[in-house]
Amino acid sequence: MRRTVILALAAVLSPCTLLAQQAPPAAGPHHPMALPTPVNLKVLPKDTSPQQLMKIMRGYSQALGVHCNFCHVVNEQMHHPDFASDEKPEKNTARTMITMNNEINDKYLSQIHDPDAAPDQ
Repeated sequence: MRRTVILALAAVLSPCTLLAQQAPPAAGPHHPMALPTPVNLKVLPKDTSPQQLMKIMRGYSQALGVHCNFCHVVNEQMHHPDFASDEKPEKNTARTMITMNNEINDKYLSQIHDPDAAPDQ
């Protein structure tokens, strides 16, 4: 039972499960929007690039079946999430779960010798 819970958490929160979904092609020439530098990172590494952060967040969103506004408050004037705000308690819950997942991986999963799980050389 414990292994099932750990594996379920790892599947939901592990960056290994995070695959960005391709957006449908836009009409006309594509001009990628510059992503802002991440701010207010309290659990994820401070040097996380904007592209890495988007991939991680898309993975969480897809794995949990929620949208950005589940954890992030929406700026009503701009009609966009205020990613830096800590106003919603769900954002703190997500941080707690990420921390818990990292601790489980560091403390327990690092002790399991699984040759099939070794990184490719």
